[in-house]
Amino acid sequence: MDGMMKASLQQATKEKPLSADEQAVLDRQQAKMAGVMKEELSWNKMKDLYARPIAKCFPRRRLTD
Repeated sequence: MDGMMKASLQQATKEKPLSADEQAVLDRQQAKMAGVMKEELSWNKMKDLYARPIAKCFPRRRLTD
């Protein structure tokens, strides 16, 4: 995901080269966004999203066998 974000940012800024200060701001924002995405897509946040449909489809007995 980090690679996709970097590639998107490079494509978005390819028309106008960034100054060192602008690049530093962009790098900080990219790192911040990567951290947010990592946290929001972590297993602890996503497990209910996956577990509920699985629990509805399969009886508990089948999941533990």
